[in-house]
Amino acid sequence: MPRTILVVEDEVMLRLDLGQQLRKGGFAVFEADSADEAVSLLQNTHIDAVVTDIRMPGDIDGSELVLWIRRRVPNVKIVVVSAHVDPSQDLPADVILPKPIRIERLLQALRQILPPAERTSPGRR
Repeated sequence: MPRTILVVEDEVMLRLDLGQQLRKGGFAVFEADSADEAVSLLQNTHIDAVVTDIRMPGDIDGSELVLWIRRRVPNVKIVVVSAHVDPSQDLPADVILPKPIRIERLLQALRQILPPAERTSPGRR
């Protein structure tokens, strides 16, 4: 069973590209165009990791989303991908990557922070 990733990005083309590349990398992917939509998904869907931008429209931004995740679903891993991360801001993310993002680096980061998915054999219960 593949690990589930939630991509939170308001730039449509970037979100679609990241989702496609992560699927090719073997992950199951959900997408959200805002932190508000991400919160809704996180409340109703099993997610292993969130890849989020910082600056987004809506009631909360990516920084507030990171804090929300840490308070409400602390087992979810967080990768922040942004050109607007303030080094003085102490975000409790597992990984922070600058934009423009190299998909190879994102895949490597996700594989490092997520435990391998459990494999089940057809005859095993």
